[in-house]
Amino acid sequence: MKPKGAIFIDSLDITKLNEKELAKLIGYVLQTHTPAFPYRVIDIVVSGRTPHLGSSTPSKRDYGLAYQILDKLGLNHLAKRPYTQLSGGELRLVLIARALAQQPKILLLDEPTSHLDLRNKIIVLNILKEIAREGITIIMIEHDPNMASLISDKVLLMSKGRIAAYRKPQDVLTVENLTKIYGINVKIFENNGKPFIFPEIQLTRHMSVRKERDLLKQSLILSLRKIPRNSSSYVSSLSGMEISFVANFCYGLCNLASILVLS
Repeated sequence: MKPKGAIFIDSLDITKLNEKELAKLIGYVLQTHTPAFPYRVIDIVVSGRTPHLGSSTPSKRDYGLAYQILDKLGLNHLAKRPYTQLSGGELRLVLIARALAQQPKILLLDEPTSHLDLRNKIIVLNILKEIAREGITIIMIEHDPNMASLISDKVLLMSKGRIAAYRKPQDVLTVENLTKIYGINVKIFENNGKPFIFPEIQLTRHMSVRKERDLLKQSLILSLRKIPRNSSSYVSSLSGMEISFVANFCYGLCNLASILVLS
């Protein structure tokens, strides 16, 4: 689908830029990434210099810049470590370092705090705030409104592919907006002018349990129909899909027993 409208960065229409020109303007950090080869961390960060290299190899200046970025992010001790031996938090920070090596004007991040514990979430957010203070625009996707509230100057709330609100966090993350978007009741408290959202747990147990039980029964029936009738089949002879059905069936039985006890 061809997007409508136009995006300009410093008066440049990005649709008219080639990949190398675009990479000098925008850095991108993936939500998830699985390292395939044990490259050194410093070499991964230097790879961010690719848009500036042309056909040449990285110079001492490029490596010097990469070391400066690692030092700024507190990652110098990881410079020689294999890329495949990093924790989730370390990996996320190295990916940010690689994007910064591009020297972009805008940094795009897809859920930068996902799959991280609370400590690493805050470390990542603090680093992003420091980067923003240096003049780089930060645009990130975040499913946790509290994480968005902690770091953002402005929040754009979306629903079903459309913009629902776009203002300062305290003007967007309201009870009215969040109840409408998420379909749940919430309470909001403020700390230093920032809203913090707490969902209300509603004890409509019997109605929700019955609904879940009915859906689970339907799922089990469908799974049973997919299992081969030859019960003597060895697991090793089953296809991946068949094994998945058997696993889902067993898991469903456990859940069904739990739901029946609750109800």
